[in-house]
Amino acid sequence: QMDKATLLACVVNQVKELKRKATETTRLQATAPIPSEANEITVHCYTAAGDNQTTYIRATVSCDDRPGLFVGLAGAFRGLGLRVLRTETASLGGRASHLFVLCKEDGDVGAGLRAMEGAVRQAMAEVAFPEMVCGGSSWSKRERILECCPVMYSV
Repeated sequence: QMDKATLLACVVNQVKELKRKATETTRLQATAPIPSEANEITVHCYTAAGDNQTTYIRATVSCDDRPGLFVGLAGAFRGLGLRVLRTETASLGGRASHLFVLCKEDGDVGAGLRAMEGAVRQAMAEVAFPEMVCGGSSWSKRERILECCPVMYSV
């Protein structure tokens, strides 16, 4: 037979252990997104309650991994006047998954959330899926590269 104080101490320790495990599991799931097999982009814009001055954006992309992809995405966001607050990246089997939390602080933005979502989605698509911007998928990889990056030769 245990006294009440010992039993209560055991229960408190068990609850603390369960909380620690739940926090650890949630943290691992949030920081280790597994890239999907399909190319996809999601963008969600929102403003903080009572703050019509700042737009927050959560943007994700899953695509083929390649050198310069992250830098290209960050440059596209800078071109839109967005600041990166947080990013999470995972790469597996030649696929990459990037999650960005962005913000834009410039006046009344409540009315332009849909336009901002579209601009972020377009900028990400141009960087992550250049084959869709530069031509059809029926072209060979060499033809797509030459179409996207024309080279001038002088004689």
